[in-house]
This record gives sequence, C-alpha cells and structure tokens, in this order.
Amino acid sequence: MRTQTIKFNEFMTGEYKVKAKAKKERLIKNTVKVASSAILPIVSGGTVGTLSLVLATGSVLACGTSAGGGEAIAVAGVSQAVGESAMRTLGHALDPLIDILVAISLPVASVIMVGGCFFFMLGNSEKAWSMIQNAGLGFCLIQLSPLFIKMLEQVGKAI
Repeated sequence: MRTQTIKFNEFMTGEYKVKAKAKKERLIKNTVKVASSAILPIVSGGTVGTLSLVLATGSVLACGTSAGGGEAIAVAGVSQAVGESAMRTLGHALDPLIDILVAISLPVASVIMVGGCFFFMLGNSEKAWSMIQNAGLGFCLIQLSPLFIKMLEQVGKAI
C-alpha cells in the first residue's frame, strides 16, 4: 500500500481527485499510443496501405492510375518506415525493466553471497560455493544485458 500526501486545502476542495484522474488519463493515453504504434505494424505484417498512416509517415513516393482506372497511391517505403518505427518501439520497450534489474542486481547479489558465506560457517561448503558462483554469474549477466540488447538491435538492423 502506498501512502499519499495531500495538501489540506486540496483535500477540502476535492482538487486532489481531479489531479489524480487527469494523471491517470494521461497515463492511459500514452500507453494506448505506444501500444497501438507497436501492434499495428505487427498485426498488418509491416505493410499498411491506409492513407492516414502514409500521411503520418510522410513516405508517399509516387501517385498514379491503376489498371482498373482508379487512383492508386504507391506507398513504396511505407512498410520500411513502419517497420523501423516498430523496431525502435519494441527495441526500447523493456528499457525501464532492464534499468530496474541492473540497479537492484548488486544488492541482491550481495545478500546471496553473504548467505553463501553463512553456509561456509555451517559446514555446507558445496552449497556455499554454488550460491556464490550463481550470484556472481547472475550479477554479470544482468549487468551485461543492455549490451546484449544493443547487439540484438544491431543484428536486426543489419538484416
């Protein structure tokens, strides 16, 4: 449970409810915006021929007449622009989680290593070495995870 501090005047006028509601609406709006920009290219397979998306990306390269006599908009490059924006969005979607894991990895690894030292004191050296080794390996891998993600992003760009 989280404790919230509210100014007395805001509490008496009910203004704190309005601020909380506006904050919640902004969060929902931003979440929907990010989710829709990530899901639309995935669902459509990277090729969306809607005019609004074409105008939004600014990738209309040519206009012409189709064989049936109707107007056709050549949207060469739209799928590439949408794919790049989806890759950027998906590539950085887990950044906050990775930052949290990197930040808490040192305290967690320290506690586990101290626990392993207690197993040495109790005479269970096999379990102690196992705990210390696993904590060290886990700490190193978590610290290197941003590097792994950047490498995967570069591989994705190269393909």
